[in-house]
Amino acid sequence: MYIDPTVTSETLLSFSSPSAFWYSLNRKYQPFYIFLANYILASILYLIFGAIFAVIEQKEYLTKYKIIKGHKYTAADYWRCSQNLIVNMLLKVPIALFLGWPLVPFLVHPNPPVDQFPSLGTFLLHIFLALYIEDATHYVLHRILHISPLYQLIHKKHHEFQVTLALAGNYASATETAILGFATFLPLYVCNMHLFTFYVWINVRWVDAAFEHSGFDILPKVLPFQGGVPFHDYHHAKFLYNFGSRFTYLDRLFGTYQDPYQPPNNKKQ
Repeated sequence: MYIDPTVTSETLLSFSSPSAFWYSLNRKYQPFYIFLANYILASILYLIFGAIFAVIEQKEYLTKYKIIKGHKYTAADYWRCSQNLIVNMLLKVPIALFLGWPLVPFLVHPNPPVDQFPSLGTFLLHIFLALYIEDATHYVLHRILHISPLYQLIHKKHHEFQVTLALAGNYASATETAILGFATFLPLYVCNMHLFTFYVWINVRWVDAAFEHSGFDILPKVLPFQGGVPFHDYHHAKFLYNFGSRFTYLDRLFGTYQDPYQPPNNKKQ
């Protein structure tokens, strides 16, 4: 693994700008520690938003924003979900990170060097493209996972929460996490993202997973073909429709789109 000789523990972090922070961060810490810290940050943000929606669900005056009315998860449901998250976040994923890290220098090449910080325009463009690249890849992989026996072996666990729950956005088997994780990592190579952009994208993706599984229709749709929370909520209710992460265009193209504003009957098909 490459060790940057300029990295020292005495280097002070600079918060004057994103680029200054990134440069000082890479001078102070080894790349793996930055990689690991970003994973921890994404996990914390995911848990924070999941906890916020868990609190909101208990407030009767806020349930008017909930898509499926009259359903409330119990403490036992939250504990079952938390057990899976604890095992995945604290055991399975960290082990995969440690084992896979030696491959990272080969996987991210050619990546823009640390000292070539992206412009704001490039940063925003790559995040925008990542949303669509991930969504398209997720659509294909997601449809494959709904093919029997793959559904029974791999994907069924995620659908145990038929009414969506923010904390259950990452409730899945380790195999599914690895398979769909490919869709999250693919934009790094397709766009030749700067690692700073990629790390921000990871956080965006995890927070997005919490929102898309929240069951609350509270966010405006600002992107082309954006389905919103009802779009994915309908998938959990109907199973065979709306396979995209957040966009509707591939579902419309391949005939798997259903209007999420039609009342779901929660019947497996």
